[in-house]
Amino acid sequence: MRGALTIGSVVFICGCASGPDCQARLHALELEVAELRGRVEQMGRGDPAPRGFTDVNRRAGCTKTFDTTIPTGTQMTLAVPFDVGETNTRAGDRITITSVLGTRADFGIGGVYLVRGEYTLASADEANLAFNVTAIEPGDGCTSGNNRGSVHVLRGSGTFELANSIPYRGHPHVSFYIKGAGSGGVYFGKDDFLQR
Repeated sequence: MRGALTIGSVVFICGCASGPDCQARLHALELEVAELRGRVEQMGRGDPAPRGFTDVNRRAGCTKTFDTTIPTGTQMTLAVPFDVGETNTRAGDRITITSVLGTRADFGIGGVYLVRGEYTLASADEANLAFNVTAIEPGDGCTSGNNRGSVHVLRGSGTFELANSIPYRGHPHVSFYIKGAGSGGVYFGKDDFLQR
């Protein structure tokens, strides 16, 4: 299978052995390019970088990349108690976490989690809504392979279901990315896995 990614006037073509993996890789590249474009726009406007709400911001300093592919059939059935931590969204935007299920009953490295909730997007016509984990340690924070961690949403309200793993010490959050730039979200978790 072949996929294409356009950056400016340059078209990149990638060949992949299997369809879903190729699409997931292509989607991940599109998100990275959108994130970088947004950061360039922010720098051009002199806006400060958003605090915390992206793993891509740390990519240049990562010592390794963690594969966060969620194997087919992974059972995230255990209810995981959580607290809501730092919340920072644009005026009119809202993200509410309603439940967290996992492969383990607490937050920890190696756990895989399914987050359900509700959102309102009022500050833009469209955005990506993503479940990421902001790394605590320098050199962590780069991931690949997860095609269940983000969803494209349009202006208005709705529900979401996102899944991701925690491959390193960090703070889980669900955030909006508008034109690729992190535009705030909500941290959730417990104890050392909660950004307060």
